[in-house]
Amino acid sequence: MMSQTTRDPAQRLESKWQKILKEFTKRPRDVQTVPKINRPGRWFYACALHGNLYVRHAQEPEHQERACKLVRQRHLLRDEFEQMFELYQRWSKGEKIWGRGHAKAEQPEPKLQIYWFGIFAAVWPSKHNFGGFKQQASLERWQKIMAEFTNNPHDVRTMPTNRRASKWFYVYVEKNSLYVEKSRHAKAEDSCQISQRRFLRPSELEDMWVYYLRRRDGENIFREATERCRNQVYWYGIFADLGL
Repeated sequence: MMSQTTRDPAQRLESKWQKILKEFTKRPRDVQTVPKINRPGRWFYACALHGNLYVRHAQEPEHQERACKLVRQRHLLRDEFEQMFELYQRWSKGEKIWGRGHAKAEQPEPKLQIYWFGIFAAVWPSKHNFGGFKQQASLERWQKIMAEFTNNPHDVRTMPTNRRASKWFYVYVEKNSLYVEKSRHAKAEDSCQISQRRFLRPSELEDMWVYYLRRRDGENIFREATERCRNQVYWYGIFADLGL
C-alpha cells in the first residue's frame, strides 16, 4: 500500500477530500466558523450526501442565537476544495488572506470561505492554530468571553487565594477588543485601583488558563504568571465569573 509520504500532491488532496466526505456522511452536525480571533464564531450545519458536501442553517437549538444566516442550503463544490484548503493552510500559518487586495479573481465565492474553514478545523482540530490559538478549545473559550461581555458588560470580582477580600472590576468589549477598568458600581474601597483601562490580549488567554487551573489546584504560581502577564488577576476573575 502506498504511504502518505510517497503520494503526489493531487493524491494527498483527494485523500483529504474523501476524509471530509466520510466524516460528514457518518456524523453530520453543527460546526463553528473560525474567523479572526477577536470575533465570535457562528454556527452552521454540515453534511455529506452521495459524494457531495452541503452546508445549511444550524440545527441545534442552543446555536440558533449565533447561527450563520443561511437562507438556503449551499453546495460546497469539489472544484473549490483545493484552493480553499491552500488558503486555509496559509491563514493557519498567520498569513493575512482576508479583505481586499488578498483575493484572486478566480477565488471561489468569499462568503463560502468561512464554511470551508470551519469544516477543515472540525476535521483536523489539532493541526491548525485557529488564527493564533493552539487549540480549538481556546478559541471557543475566547469567543465565549467576547460574546458574554459584548452582550452583558458587568462587574467581576477577583478570586484571591488568601484571606484578602475580593475586589471588583468592570469588564466590557469595545471595537472587538476586551478591556477592564475600575468598578462602575462598587464602593471605591471595594474596587480594584485601575488608573486607566487595561487591554486583555487574546494572546494571553492560553497561558493564563493554564495558570488558572494550576492555581485552582493549590499551586503558588504568582511570580511565574506575573512574568507572563500583569493582568493575571483579571483573567482569573473572568474565568471564574463565566464558570469556565
